[in-house]
Amino acid sequence: MKKISLILIFLTLFFLVPKNYIYADIFSTQYPKGVSNIQNGYILSLKNGKVYKSNYNNLNSIIGVSSTKGIIFTSNKNFINVIEKGIIDTYVSNVGGDIVSGDFITISNIPGVGSLLTGNGTSVGEALASFNMKTATRYRNSNIYIEKIPVSINIIYINNSTSINNISPLSYIEGQINNKNLSFLQLAIIFIILFSSIFSAMIIIIRGSRNTISKTGRNPLNSNNIIKNFYKIAILSLGIIALGIFLSYIIIIIL
Repeated sequence: MKKISLILIFLTLFFLVPKNYIYADIFSTQYPKGVSNIQNGYILSLKNGKVYKSNYNNLNSIIGVSSTKGIIFTSNKNFINVIEKGIIDTYVSNVGGDIVSGDFITISNIPGVGSLLTGNGTSVGEALASFNMKTATRYRNSNIYIEKIPVSINIIYINNSTSINNISPLSYIEGQINNKNLSFLQLAIIFIILFSSIFSAMIIIIRGSRNTISKTGRNPLNSNNIIKNFYKIAILSLGIIALGIFLSYIIIIIL
């Protein structure tokens, strides 16, 4: 039973803790730079074994977004970590129009910077937050503005006539969580809450199961009421776990 509890705790933490803390090299690959001025958050394309900022000329060779969020990262300045799958803060612009959560992102006329995908085309991923003009930076005294927003990277061809431009509630929640920079104290509090809620729920289920079996053996004719009580115990246990997850979410979003 302890092993099951630990597995549940691990799975819960995996989905709740921001991916910035659990990115592994299985989600990213290191590539040599084709140019030196590649910073975190740029959309990259591959050419002759090296990565360059994506533009309309290398649209078909997009591979991901630059990041230093891998667990293992080279100190060689000639290489860059590329997130090919996962959530990462990505440079986007208002070139194609205002971006809202759930929109598909493609490249723009600014190298390495994304924009709203308004028709069919190659999508870098889905926006997990809306473009905010108040926090955006003006690009070279033009009417174009740039900022970083979390994007769920998934490079596919989008046909808007058959695709639904909506992001799932779970992905939205994950994006909101991922956009937070948690302290060690917050992570410790979240772990304690999740562990306590899951452990408490498991204890209630175990004791309830024992009582149900014992009462059924002593009075088989009263089995319907006993089963109803067991269902109540199961619902109570799920409620405790749900409360733990909710409190953890509140800590992540509000604090």
